[in-house]
Amino acid sequence: MNDPEFRARLSAANRSELLYLLSYIKKFNEQVVLSFSDDGLRIQVADPAHVAMLNVCVSRNFFTTLVAHGEIGVNVGLFHKIIGMMDGDTLFEYDAQKAKLRVSDADTVFEMACFVLDCENFEFPEEEIAQMNPIELLFGGSSQLLIDTVKQWAGKFGADSVRFDIEDDRLTLSAETIETTIQKTVSIMGSKNWAGKFNTRYLTQLQKTDNDLVLSWRHDFPLMIEERAPFFVIQTFIAPMMTD
Repeated sequence: MNDPEFRARLSAANRSELLYLLSYIKKFNEQVVLSFSDDGLRIQVADPAHVAMLNVCVSRNFFTTLVAHGEIGVNVGLFHKIIGMMDGDTLFEYDAQKAKLRVSDADTVFEMACFVLDCENFEFPEEEIAQMNPIELLFGGSSQLLIDTVKQWAGKFGADSVRFDIEDDRLTLSAETIETTIQKTVSIMGSKNWAGKFNTRYLTQLQKTDNDLVLSWRHDFPLMIEERAPFFVIQTFIAPMMTD
């Protein structure tokens, strides 16, 4: 593990934010690598089918104190359960000799086994991401509204895929099931034409949030859904479905 070190204190207020992050991450994969640096914490993971990838960056200011470097592998489901048991400030300390992460509050202590994960290192090219085109809705619309629409179609009508079509200043969402076809058109800021079809599973598993969501696209590139909060950024990349 390249002698990783992780010693940190997390406030009670930010503990709920960590629970929020972990609850989303575990939908992709139960086993993840926590990568630490002077900048904070990064978690990159793909779902087993490699259709969707997740890039989570947590600022060091998220923690009250942080001394950390290197990588440790954890079971994110177990980690989520342990954090949920904490009360007040939470302390973390990685024991390299035992390969265990100690998580504690004022009167409760957990030790969870950590491990080396034989997994891919994903690359998220910042230059290409910076060139992506955001979908900017007009007339008070939001990306959350688009996500909610897809969730409704999947929940009420069983839509398992949704198509995005951008033509000039219009975005059309459409879905087709055995029983019905659905279409919704919204006005957007002028943009280049683009189309993509996506599995609704990866959109419906997005969590309800008060943070801003931005949907961005680029030709021959996965759809990106970015959530920004004061201390973290979540980038979800969803590859389009293959078409005949």
